[in-house]
Amino acid sequence: MTDELAIEAIGLEKSYGAARVLARVDLQVTRGTVFSLLGPNGAGKTTMVRILSTLTRPDAGQARVAGFDIAGDRHLVRRSISLTGQYATVDLLQTGEENLRMMGRLSGLPRRQARGRARDLLDREYARPLDVPLMARAALMSPSLFSRRFREAYGDTPYGYLQARRVERAMALLRSGHMSVTDVCIAVGFTSLGSFSSTFTRLVGEPPSAYKARDHSRLAPVPPCMTRAWARPGWIAQPCRIGEAFLAGRA
Repeated sequence: MTDELAIEAIGLEKSYGAARVLARVDLQVTRGTVFSLLGPNGAGKTTMVRILSTLTRPDAGQARVAGFDIAGDRHLVRRSISLTGQYATVDLLQTGEENLRMMGRLSGLPRRQARGRARDLLDREYARPLDVPLMARAALMSPSLFSRRFREAYGDTPYGYLQARRVERAMALLRSGHMSVTDVCIAVGFTSLGSFSSTFTRLVGEPPSAYKARDHSRLAPVPPCMTRAWARPGWIAQPCRIGEAFLAGRA
């Protein structure tokens, strides 16, 4: 294969039972060109695309994509290409999380890792400045598509989710009573005490200083996972913005 070719296929064959779908197909696509694969239903177009994108193995023949062999260098082929569905409605039939998971799986990620990779960037690195392009690359999407799919999957924008995640962590630190409000503000990634206080008040319903001063002893015997679920800001039905207020109202 020469450097001028993006795709080169020689003698590709594929059969499903007695149905022969591809019969010694040769193909060359030059780099930097737009190539359309046309044909009637049943001609083998989808099978050809699946073989070239390493989703289906051919029965015979060989092919190279971006200079990599589709059989021996499958992971390198997947890193070099992008694959999208034929119809835009395919994306609408899946949730945002399902789309993210599918793209991760196509790039060779393990199933569990693909499922939460983009959101995990926010969960793990909430104290760092928000970098939507970085998260979009992790999810194998453009920044605008990533933001749209993220909102569909998790009900908020990446920025809104990050702010809620930061406040959730701040609530846990304030409940411990070992850090000042200013130290907590810095620890969870806010650069301004005023911004931290206003965001905290908007999501929780009271300033961080008032929340820190409250008696949290009743949550001491509760497992941390349940405490986080009860105290998660902004994700509990109105009128209560946090689970603790909701539980207190029912007590």
